[in-house]
Amino acid sequence: LLSRGLGDVYKRQILICKRSIEMDKFIIAQIFGFAGLACSVSAYQCKKHKSVMILKTLNEMLFAFQYFFLGTYTGMAMNIISSVRNLTFSYLVKKEKKTLPFQILFFMAFIVSGIFTWKNYLSLIVIFAKLLTTVVYGMKNTKYLRFATVPTSLFWLIYNFSCKATAGVISEIFSLISLISAIIRIDIMEKKIKQVSNN
Repeated sequence: LLSRGLGDVYKRQILICKRSIEMDKFIIAQIFGFAGLACSVSAYQCKKHKSVMILKTLNEMLFAFQYFFLGTYTGMAMNIISSVRNLTFSYLVKKEKKTLPFQILFFMAFIVSGIFTWKNYLSLIVIFAKLLTTVVYGMKNTKYLRFATVPTSLFWLIYNFSCKATAGVISEIFSLISLISAIIRIDIMEKKIKQVSNN
């Protein structure tokens, strides 16, 4: 009877320890997520392609760590590949070189990593989001980048909500607000000001 009681005590201690580790991982994930949030919100306020790419790369690496600690490996894989993609495209656009071969390469990398990390239909959402941004990030025009990033932010919002990535949800909400304000400020208002000044 005594050994059975000790066994129950040990089982409870193991359960408490597991819960503590899970909570620590969740908190660490949120810290990485909030650091990524700062980079994400700042990125779309930039007018230069290089600045957008550097901030988005930092954002995606920080979010890769967040997804790792949350155990959502498709999100992690997509963000690691995206970081390499962003640096590659930043270099190619700066040098005015063609991005199409690399777009194809990154398309394949996203699909293959998505297959290996597949969990459920949510994996498909983030794979599609990364395929869309791969096309857009290969362009020099930041206007197209902003417009095409709106649906991808919505996809990530859904993914983050389902993964309990609190910082990710907040990040996507702020990113959408930042994107919409940048579209209004840079793409709409500046265009109107230029038209008025030309008349």
